[in-house]
Amino acid sequence: MLARKDYLKGKQQIYIDFVNSYADETFQGYVHEMIQLLDDLVTKHQDELDMDLLLQQFMYSSA
Repeated sequence: MLARKDYLKGKQQIYIDFVNSYADETFQGYVHEMIQLLDDLVTKHQDELDMDLLLQQFMYSSA
């Protein structure tokens, strides 16, 4: 697998900034906080949720 710095060689600055923002530790912390928040909400309201529908919506949004 290519190291991030090798992958970015010769790329336009906008893409370098974009990739660097996702690699930033602060951003990663926010992502983990959001994952925990959503996991907690799903656990708390599991009986009220249509998990098949949520999975389908997740798959569409990830495509």
